[in-house]
Amino acid sequence: MNKRIWNIFLIIFLPVLISSCSSNRTSLLKESSCLPPCWFDITPGVTKFDDAVDLLIKIPGIKSDAEKLKSKLEYNKILDLSNVRENGLQISVSNEYVSRISIFTSGWMYSEIKNLYGEPEYYLSYYQQFESIHRFVFIIYPKSGLIISLEANEFNPETNNSIISFDSKVTSVTFISSEHFFEHLDSNLVGYQNNFITKKLEPWQGLGELETTKYEILTN
Repeated sequence: MNKRIWNIFLIIFLPVLISSCSSNRTSLLKESSCLPPCWFDITPGVTKFDDAVDLLIKIPGIKSDAEKLKSKLEYNKILDLSNVRENGLQISVSNEYVSRISIFTSGWMYSEIKNLYGEPEYYLSYYQQFESIHRFVFIIYPKSGLIISLEANEFNPETNNSIISFDSKVTSVTFISSEHFFEHLDSNLVGYQNNFITKKLEPWQGLGELETTKYEILTN
């Protein structure tokens, strides 16, 4: 039998709770005891999907019905979570191994990410022109297998460069394998052509105005 390639997306949505005590909830980012790209003992490229399910069940806020995911017939099942700070969790699986872990956040700021993971090594800042301009900023940690997405609402109107501050909001934290990191970077940020990301990476030089490029979608 040919080896089957799984492209599995486990999407776990966390309820958005507006509460004065929300900061007391468990954090799926802060509570992990292992270093990136490992997260709660799940490591992209190393951990099998079945083993990841066993580990997911042990994470505070994930109920035991995660056991059903082992059948691989319910990999799109939405699980109920509670008492966690983050919004959602997506796990991608290829060849039965976890290939990517994405955690979607609300209320996190760059300052917290810096305290947790330190300064990034690279960044990517670009925009796309639709009916309006949409801005995107990723900060990159190759040695840790981390890709972090930031909101880019501020910009310099003269240069069109995005501006990032300590208060900039974090929208997602993605863990991928740190082995052959750059080879997999574009494929893990889906939809980019001709190695756009790796060609446009810039060394991180701190907060403030980031050199920002326009992303053109190529057509045949």
